[in-house]
Amino acid sequence: MDLVSHDMLNDNQAVLSYLELILAMPGLDKKAAEYAKKAISHVRSSTMHIENVKTIVTPRRATAAQPETTDLLASIKGASDELGRHFPNKKIKVNFPHQPGKALVAGGGLIKKLLETVMSSVVKLDLEAEVALNVSVSEEMSYGNRCWNVKIEDPNVKVPAVVTGADIDSVHTQDSSRVVKMSGLLFAKMAAEGLGGAFEVESDGGPDKGAVFVVRLRRAGNR
Repeated sequence: MDLVSHDMLNDNQAVLSYLELILAMPGLDKKAAEYAKKAISHVRSSTMHIENVKTIVTPRRATAAQPETTDLLASIKGASDELGRHFPNKKIKVNFPHQPGKALVAGGGLIKKLLETVMSSVVKLDLEAEVALNVSVSEEMSYGNRCWNVKIEDPNVKVPAVVTGADIDSVHTQDSSRVVKMSGLLFAKMAAEGLGGAFEVESDGGPDKGAVFVVRLRRAGNR
């Protein structure tokens, strides 16, 4: 996986560089620029899939017994800032009210990658050109542990039918084509559970309402 992913990531970076050179060309046709921006989005999505698979298949690397502590609030901000690079053809706004202080969780750099993957998956599911994500953080007790809940809401996204009434990680038993579409959510579930937390997708209250993507992470220092 290290060898294959290294070459694939290098190829993706080369493609991104050429696409950015195309976009920098003076007098570029508007339609061609739109196609180039969509291509960039797909290449960055491919890169994320490769990195996520590499994280999961590397034994114990993502789920060490004592993973590094990191600030959840800073990770949310960092993941939000990356969305514009992933989707240059969309206008994305992340509504995340200022949170004073820190919210420490175990997971190191995996936390930002997990949140970035979830947010990117939500943006993909939102077919609008302008996307607004509402992010909130709350504290709760779960199975005797103090946890931080991160809720990512999008009023334009319905709960994917493939996860309605079924566990996300059982999708592969139904249709391999669905696995590709849900790979980001599958990774989020595996990564969150590997860190002692959870990942869920909920309805926002009705058939015409949006979806809520919930990442639950254990507070650093929990026993």
